[in-house]
Amino acid sequence: MSREQYNDLGIENHSRGKKKSKLMTVLLIILFILVGFSLFLYFTNDKEPKQKENIVEPIKVKKIEKIQEKQKKETPIKEVTEEKKEVEYVNKEEKIIFDKYIIKEGDTINSIAKEHNIKPITILALNKFIATKKIKAGEILTLSNVDGIIYISKVDDELPTLIKQFSPQLSLEKYLELTQRESTNIIEGESLFFPSPIKKNIENLNLSKPCSGKIKTLFGQVINGIPVDYIIIELDEGKNEVINSLSGIVKDINYIANIGKSVIISSDDYIITYGNLKRMNIDIGQEINEKEEIGTAQSTLYYKVEVNGIPINPEQLFKED
Repeated sequence: MSREQYNDLGIENHSRGKKKSKLMTVLLIILFILVGFSLFLYFTNDKEPKQKENIVEPIKVKKIEKIQEKQKKETPIKEVTEEKKEVEYVNKEEKIIFDKYIIKEGDTINSIAKEHNIKPITILALNKFIATKKIKAGEILTLSNVDGIIYISKVDDELPTLIKQFSPQLSLEKYLELTQRESTNIIEGESLFFPSPIKKNIENLNLSKPCSGKIKTLFGQVINGIPVDYIIIELDEGKNEVINSLSGIVKDINYIANIGKSVIISSDDYIITYGNLKRMNIDIGQEINEKEEIGTAQSTLYYKVEVNGIPINPEQLFKED
C-alpha cells in the first residue's frame, strides 16, 4: 500500500470516529434530559400530593369534626326547648273541656276555683243561677279547664268579630280547634265560651242592692228562646227609690228601646245600667257615690252589670242585708 493510500484510509477512519463520538454525546444529552424530566415529574406529581395528604387533609378533618361536635351539642338543647314549649301550650289549651262538679260540704266558689286552677269569675260565668254566698252541698256546677267567659250571641253577631273582641290572642282556626266547632255559623241566643282571661278580679266585689224588692227575672233566664244577661227587680210597694250600687261617673242618660229611660254609670272596668226609670236626679259626667240616689223607677227596675264588657250575674255580688 502506498503512503497516499494509507493516509486516505486514516483520514476516513478518523472522520468516522468523530461522528461516533458526536452521536454518543447527543445520546447522552438526550438521556440526561429524559432522566431529568422524569425526575421533575416524579417530584412534582408524586411528592407534593403526599405532603398535602399529610398536612392539609388532617386540618380539614379536624375542622369538620369540630363543626359536627358543635352541632351535636346545640341540637339536643334546641329540640328539648321546642318540646317543652309545646307541652306547656298543649297542657294549657289543647281543647276546652267542660266537666260537672258536685259541691261538697264546706266548698266555696274560691276554694273550688283554686282546686281546679281557674278563676272564680269563670265559675260564675258558667253557672248563671248560682249565688256565691248560697251554694249548697249536692248542687252541680259546670267547670272548664281554662278561664273564660260566656257570651250570648245576638242577631248580627259574627264569630270572627267576637273572637277579636273576647279572645284576641286566638286566631279563628285556633278557636275552632279549641272549642271543637266545625263551623263559624252562630245563631241568635247561642251560648259561646271564649277562653279570654278577665283582668278584673271580682271575687271580693260587693254591690249595694239598687232598690228594695225581689228579683222577678233571673240572670240567664230564657225569654222568647234567648237567655237574658240582666235582671229585673220588682220594687216593693211604695218604695221606688233607686240608689247607686258602686261609686263611679255617670257616662250616659238615654232612652233605650225595651228598657226605657236609662242611666249608665262607669267605675273602672265596671259598667252598670239602670233602666225603666221614671225620674233622674243626676247629670252626665257627674261623679256619684255608692248608695247615692239616682232617681226613681217604675214598678220594676232593669239592672245590668258588665265587667270589661262581659255581662255577669249581679245577684251573686249583692251585699247581704
